[in-house]
Amino acid sequence: MDNNPYAAPRASVVENTALALLPDFSPAYLRRLGWLSLISLMASLVLLLMAVQQQTLPGAGRQLADWLGLALVLLGNYLLLCLKGFVEARFAAAGLSWPVWLMVVGGLLLELLDFIFGKELFSGFNLPGISYFAVMAAYGLATLWLGVRLLQVENVYPSLRLLAWLDIAGGLLMASVVLVLLAIVPLLGSSLALTAVFFRGAQEQVSLAQTAQGSGLGSVPVSSQPRRSLF
Repeated sequence: MDNNPYAAPRASVVENTALALLPDFSPAYLRRLGWLSLISLMASLVLLLMAVQQQTLPGAGRQLADWLGLALVLLGNYLLLCLKGFVEARFAAAGLSWPVWLMVVGGLLLELLDFIFGKELFSGFNLPGISYFAVMAAYGLATLWLGVRLLQVENVYPSLRLLAWLDIAGGLLMASVVLVLLAIVPLLGSSLALTAVFFRGAQEQVSLAQTAQGSGLGSVPVSSQPRRSLF
C-alpha cells in the first residue's frame, strides 16, 4: 500500500544532476565545437588516406600531411580541453585534469618527434624510435585513464558513455604499441561520439533557455559553480 507507514522509504539510488544553464557553454558555442569535432574526424580520415599512400605522394603532399597532422593535434587538444570544461560544468565531474593534460602533452610530443625525426623513427632500434613508442604507450594509458574517469561520472548522455568506452578500448590498444593500428577504429569512433556530446549539450541548453523564457526568469537555474577555465 502506498500509505503504509511501515513501508521502506522510496528514494532514487542516484540523484540526478540538476539541469542548469551554463554561461560558459552557450548553444552556439557548443554547436561550433560539434562542427569542429566533425571537421577533425573528416580531416583525420583524409590524413589516414594520405598515410596509406605516402609512398606515392610527392614532396609537397608529404609536407601537407605533416602540417595537417600538426593542425589536427592542436585542434584535438583544444576540443579535449573543451570537453573537460563542459563535463565538469554540466555533470560536476572530477578527476579529469591529469589524464586530459597528459594527453595534451603526449599528443604534442608525438607530433614533435614525428616532425623532427620523420622516417628515422621507424628505421631501426634507435633512441628517437624508442622515445616515440614510449610516449605513444603513455598517451594510450592517459586515454584509458580518461575513459575510466568518464565512466565514473553519473547520469551522463549515452554518447558520453559511449565516448568513455571507446577511449578505454583505443587507449588499451595504443598502450600495447603492437596493436596501435587497431586503435584507429575506436579512436575515430570516439571523435564521432564527441561530436554527438557537443550537439546534445547544445540542444539541452536551448531547451533550458526556452523553458526559462516561457515560464519566467529564475525557473531554470543558472549554474552556480565557479567559472571553470579550460586550463
